[in-house]
Amino acid sequence: MTALARRELLALTAAGVPLAALGSTLLASGANAATTPTTLLHDATLPDARRFAARAAQLGQTSQALAGDAVRQAQALFARCPQVVFGVSRASDRLLFAEVAREAGYEELVQIAQRAGCIHESRCRSGAEAFAALARASGPNWPRAFAELALGAAPLTDALEIQGADAPTSFSWVLRRKG
Repeated sequence: MTALARRELLALTAAGVPLAALGSTLLASGANAATTPTTLLHDATLPDARRFAARAAQLGQTSQALAGDAVRQAQALFARCPQVVFGVSRASDRLLFAEVAREAGYEELVQIAQRAGCIHESRCRSGAEAFAALARASGPNWPRAFAELALGAAPLTDALEIQGADAPTSFSWVLRRKG
């Protein structure tokens, strides 16, 4: 972590924005017995997405790889009524999943574009700005931090991961069921 990232993380903690608070933002619409709490998706062709999926696997949850027809995959996913969907993919897949999600009664809570460990752009709904702050504070470890956030796990504190400057832009995003 850089000094700035540490300050951001300390500011988040001091401001009372622990991961539990982010979780309450995610589940604000309330889960019921008919819903799956959290679903994870990733594009296996992206190094960041593979790191996200690997950390999720370490935490005991499988991230579903994007494969085949993205629209059909999204329709099948949202037919299972997950409460929250975390994804790491290319922009095109994020757009397709977000469109199918809107039709199924979901809203996009967070969209963050990352390249070489830097945030290029972030869009967060009101109350979810801490996602972007967490991504900034995590630096090149953001895929692991995103998986940890998705699954409510304690963050790792080991060495920073290095990402090549030629890595493609990846998007982390969160879709939440409305209502």
